[in-house]
Amino acid sequence: MGRDTRTVRPITIRSGVLPRTHGSALFTRGETQALVIATLGTGRDEQRIDALQGDYTDRFMLHYNMPPYATGETGRVGTPSAGRLVMGVLQARVNCGIALC
Repeated sequence: MGRDTRTVRPITIRSGVLPRTHGSALFTRGETQALVIATLGTGRDEQRIDALQGDYTDRFMLHYNMPPYATGETGRVGTPSAGRLVMGVLQARVNCGIALC
């Protein structure tokens, strides 16, 4: 069924959970947790992308991983589904808005 459009569940945030990274945080809402890690690099660390429109580089890289068992599903752990890829793209857009990618 789902939640109504006005209910916002509380979220807890712990920052600095991993001491040897440039930044880290653990977000918890209900039984769901997300560990976010930031690492800085140089221009040589940019992701090179070979696309149909031509080659380009992207200085922001997001690794989004949500195995099926995290949501009570069964399935192969490995290549993400189309729905998981869309969630990763949406998260990258949010992060680029914050980090000014």
